[in-house]
Amino acid sequence: ILLDFTSDGKIDTKQEMMGMSAEVKGTVQSTGAITLDKATGILKQKTVTTKTDSSVNMNGQEMNTNSKVTSVITVKTI
Repeated sequence: ILLDFTSDGKIDTKQEMMGMSAEVKGTVQSTGAITLDKATGILKQKTVTTKTDSSVNMNGQEMNTNSKVTSVITVKTI
């Protein structure tokens, strides 16, 4: 059984960096696929690609960051 999925999220937080307050805002988008064994329902593999676009505003200065991470989980019988 193959299941495709998507996920969307937002980042909106305040943090303390080097003694100064920083505002972090951004978006997170994930897509992926899950493969299940039809007979047992047990997970065989899960693949997720997550893209994050965010900005950090500290004392009026803004820094943008982007990242893309792909994770693959494979379950094997022992």
